[in-house]
This record gives sequence, structure tokens and C-alpha cells, in this order.
Amino acid sequence: MAAPNYNMVPQTPTTPTHMDYKDSPVKQEYPLSVIPQSPNYFGEDGSTNQSPVIPMLSEKDRKLKSRIRYLRLLSRLAGTAIALTTVSQEGQTIHTFLTTRDTTRVGRGPWSKETELWSSIMMFALSLITAILGFGIIIAYFFSIKAANTVAGIQGTIAMVVDVTHLVIWIAVAIAYRVAKNGKDLWGWACSPIAQDIQPNFEGIVDFKNVCARGEKTWALSIANAIVNAIAVGILVLIFKRSKTKKEIKRLTMTKA
Repeated sequence: MAAPNYNMVPQTPTTPTHMDYKDSPVKQEYPLSVIPQSPNYFGEDGSTNQSPVIPMLSEKDRKLKSRIRYLRLLSRLAGTAIALTTVSQEGQTIHTFLTTRDTTRVGRGPWSKETELWSSIMMFALSLITAILGFGIIIAYFFSIKAANTVAGIQGTIAMVVDVTHLVIWIAVAIAYRVAKNGKDLWGWACSPIAQDIQPNFEGIVDFKNVCARGEKTWALSIANAIVNAIAVGILVLIFKRSKTKKEIKRLTMTKA
């Protein structure tokens, strides 16, 4: 029977790990009071050492924070720009109607006798509100990110409610604006054959072709605003992901060995 070598001897905490035994493996030593991946542990000198997991999570949190700020700023700038353009487009159409509705040529006015304004007013009002809110958020960015988030109501569950509500509203408005194109609304009337037939009588007063084109642009802009709000909702995934990372860092920091 072969004589037992060093590797066959049961190891104990006090067994030397760096002896000149032949074929003895080099072992990695850790303090006896610690598991290497524990959040915090006490070193041999009694000091508390931080887990290598925490710096990794902190770096992940930093990257998520930067990405969220960048994407939110872009979405807010895009949403505000789209809303301002929509206000301009629909505002011109409403102004054209209000300043020409009492004009008569050849025994009739330029618009339908039963003109429906609700879709234009709805689009104009929502775009104006969105633009004002967007301006407030962008101005707040000059002071701090926290101030911008406060203006937007971006705090926890409120963030989800606000962004989802904006998305639903813009989808509903885009659909309603298109459905309202029945020939009695400003957009539908301007694009109708009747408007083209009476255009010569109102030359220099109303350009129905331009009004029709503005209606098309307004509808496209409403869809674009809905897409921007969908992106804002998608950013919430990153926000919640960062929230989980921050909670994990806090848990590891406060955990005692």
C-alpha cells in the first residue's frame, strides 16, 4: 500500500497551504469569516471590505441613468417640436375659417353650412397643452434633471400613469381627427370636390388646396406624437430596471457580513 501523500491528508483551517510538498496545489486563501461573494465582509485586519458586485452594479446604474436622461430629453424635445408644428398648422386653418366664414360669393359662403369645428379645436387644444408642458420641462432642464422630472410628474407610478395617458390620448385624438373627416369638418370640406368647384369664386380669400394639405400634415403629426409617446412609455422599462439596480445596491450596502 502506497504511503499517503500531502493531498490525502484532511485539510483544516490551520493546515499550511504553501509547503514544499511535491505536487501540492496552490490554494487561494480567504479570511475564515467570509464567503468571497458576500456583500460585505471583514478582512484579516478587522476592516470591512466592499463586495466586487457593488462597483459592477454602480456602473450599470450610471449607464442606465445616462441613457434614460438622454432618451427622455430627446422624446421631450421631439414631442414639443411636433406639438408646436401641429398648433401652427391647425391654428392657421381655424383662423382661416373664422376670418372667411361670413364672406359670400355667388350667393354662398366658402364653407359648409353645417361646419363641424370640434375635431380642429380638439387637435389645436391638445397640441397647445402638450407644447406648453413640453416647454416647461425643457426650461426646467436648464435648472436640473430633478426639476424637469417634477414638472413632468415623472415619479414612480405617476410616471407610468402620465406617459400611458398621453399615449392613449394621442392615439384617440389621431383616430378621432381622421374619423371626423366627413366633409363637414374643415379638413374634409377643403379636400372635397365641392370645395374645388367653388375655389375660383373664392380665389385670394381661401386656398382650399392649402387647407387640405394642412389637414393631411396635422393628421400625420398626430400619429408622430403618438409614436413619441409610445417611445416614452418604452423608456419606463429602463426606469424600472434602474430602480431594481438601485434597490440591489442599497441592499448589498446595508447587509452586514
